[in-house]
Amino acid sequence: MGDEGVAAQGVVSGSEAVSSDTASGVECSAVTTGSDLENTGSDRGTGGCGSACDCAGLGVGELLTAPSRSAAAWIFFRQWMKAPLSIASVVPSGQQLASRMLAQLPDGTQRVVEIGAGTGVFTQAMLDRGLPAENLLVVERNAELFHVLRRRFPTVRVVHGDAADLPAIVSDTGFADESAVDAVISSLGFRAMSHDLQRTILLGISGILAPGASLVQFTYGRSPSMAHDVLERVGMCGERVSVAWRNFPPASVFLYKTLPAASAN
Repeated sequence: MGDEGVAAQGVVSGSEAVSSDTASGVECSAVTTGSDLENTGSDRGTGGCGSACDCAGLGVGELLTAPSRSAAAWIFFRQWMKAPLSIASVVPSGQQLASRMLAQLPDGTQRVVEIGAGTGVFTQAMLDRGLPAENLLVVERNAELFHVLRRRFPTVRVVHGDAADLPAIVSDTGFADESAVDAVISSLGFRAMSHDLQRTILLGISGILAPGASLVQFTYGRSPSMAHDVLERVGMCGERVSVAWRNFPPASVFLYKTLPAASAN
């Protein structure tokens, strides 16, 4: 889910990857959990849902097909209720943040890995901008959100896995067999991670990126979410390149690159 929409793969998962700027309010029944996702007719479970979400009697499968942004926001909010210390926001990322994130993709980007995709707002935005589904690999650690993504994006390679295992995931799926990865889009909550876990994930990211490729990461607040000493040790540098003021909470977008002559230790 993300950094800050959910803390981190390896610590948490997910991403603020749902397009919505509103939260919840009215009671809504018949919302299923992860194990029920394959049964769209299930009517087990209860919870709250935004007033704009006509969700009475719907399972998660039906919610995914509903046009309302509040439907996706409800799924995200349920994950926050389950793990409030792991998810930094009760609402998913908005469209302005998605636009700011995708604006940082290098020219000619063809192959992208997204880590911590949540319910898929960045995923959808990349597809809408013409990235072929076969050129996108999505990794999500949260089991319920993984099922949400798999159902919502049946033509995209969606993997239930941990960002700490990213090189193995890329290798096992054969994603980088034809060409290298041009960019990694991340919504991980690096602030919640130990420095060792940050280092493991960043080394994995730098290991799959093509020369000159980028890691695009967002965080709440003005300062980077990765520790400076960790970035130095893995041979990466970054800068804040944009702010999504209309996002709730407002989010900063950071662009990271691997230093050419860097040696990680």
